[in-house]
Amino acid sequence: GYDEKTPDTVYFVTFPQSDKAREMKENSNVSFIPFPDKQNTEVTIRVHGVAGPADISVERMAELIGRHLPEFGAQIPMMGEQAGLYQIRYNSAEVSLGMNPPEIITF
Repeated sequence: GYDEKTPDTVYFVTFPQSDKAREMKENSNVSFIPFPDKQNTEVTIRVHGVAGPADISVERMAELIGRHLPEFGAQIPMMGEQAGLYQIRYNSAEVSLGMNPPEIITF
């Protein structure tokens, strides 16, 4: 999920006992490649950030995720402690255009 109030952060839900949650505890530095709204194979973006427990409420998480996945957003409050609320606060990105070397952009 994405919140306009915190444009440097993405939010997600995963099970606290999952491999993903364990790996984030061991090393909170992460990177990911976002999927663009429009297909453009000329631009590649890799975002770098720090992952950890989310600093928003279950209700807010459900609202944010529900914007794109309404059925899943509605289930989040019912998951209780089975749902781990996480965030990635990103601070830089590598952006490549075509075959050119990537440029690093910091936020």
